[in-house]
Amino acid sequence: MTPVDHPHWHAWTPQERATVIDRDALRRLVLAFYDRVQTHPDLGPVFEKTIQGNWQPHLDKMVEFWCSMMLGTRTYDGRPLPAHLALPDLHDHHFTQWLALFRATATDVFCPEPAEQLCIRAERMAASFRMALAIQRGERLF
Repeated sequence: MTPVDHPHWHAWTPQERATVIDRDALRRLVLAFYDRVQTHPDLGPVFEKTIQGNWQPHLDKMVEFWCSMMLGTRTYDGRPLPAHLALPDLHDHHFTQWLALFRATATDVFCPEPAEQLCIRAERMAASFRMALAIQRGERLF
């Protein structure tokens, strides 16, 4: 599925960057970020194998995840680590790509201070996931 065919392709359009982290801005972040993930040559296939074109449930879940993380809504009830550990094609180098794409998207959607808050949280999460993935697969990180 190309991004233009994706039902959320037009759900986010560039506008003034958000000055605060709220639900609407987080939704814009998630939609813009996963539009980019889908077309990324390395990240897209890793997610597509599991999502198989049905992105809506994942997008909804990611909005709730980020609202829970950043706003304390407690509306996310998933377990992100096991879901990512189950992706056989996910490797350490994907986290660097994911973070770069996330940072670029966050700085497009948010002003510098809230974008940095989001990126710090994403970096902590990625570090935790990288360690767990390495431990699970018996790999060395360093």
